[in-house]
Amino acid sequence: MSEAVVLRQRFGKRVKAALTRLNLTPADLASRCELACQDVEGILNGRRKSLTLAEMALIASCLGAPLYTFLEPGNLPPPPEAVEIVEQR
Repeated sequence: MSEAVVLRQRFGKRVKAALTRLNLTPADLASRCELACQDVEGILNGRRKSLTLAEMALIASCLGAPLYTFLEPGNLPPPPEAVEIVEQR
């Protein structure tokens, strides 16, 4: 498996975990980030074939966490304190 695929899967898995902790739906995230709901679902489920750094940074920002917390190697999701500070736009 390529590094890009591993990175996209890790990102999607951690974003999904952050949404669960924040009681947000993929539709909520799509609205906050002004992305199509279908794109967000694809990212979360690893079906999206490409994901830009700008898109990842936007999603991390909409969740109130630094991008690196979604990309660092390891099996742990971002620390809860990094995503619990989300404010409505």
